[in-house]
Amino acid sequence: PNVEDFIEKALLQRPEVIEANEMAEVAKLNADLALKYYASNTYIYKKANLDAKKEELKTEDVKRQICLEVRKAYLFTLERAEKLKASQQAKKAAEETYRIANLKYEAERVTMVEVLEAMERLRQAEKHYASCVYDYNVSKAKLYNWVN
Repeated sequence: PNVEDFIEKALLQRPEVIEANEMAEVAKLNADLALKYYASNTYIYKKANLDAKKEELKTEDVKRQICLEVRKAYLFTLERAEKLKASQQAKKAAEETYRIANLKYEAERVTMVEVLEAMERLRQAEKHYASCVYDYNVSKAKLYNWVN
């Protein structure tokens, strides 16, 4: 899904948005009720009308904040996915280097030190890959937390 799908879902399901919408609706109803019982030039009506506008602005602010947070989480997840791909490629390269070092060692073309160095690079690449998998999954969970 693209970022707009996530934003749309978040705006429909986030409790902050639901609460802000309901508060704006209550303020609007209060303003309508004030107009029924008070003239439009009275303090009570003007205050109710301003409260309704204030709640409407709060609702828009909450929606903008949710959009921003969802976009940030989405972009962070994309970044982590790219890091994961790069890490996977580095791990494959380290595996191949280690395999070649072993073959050369068996053919007595390199020393055990070079094989151990290749093994250490492979271990580091695997460790980095595992870290990238974790980071990607955490960022994905945070993104889905914003929309559920």
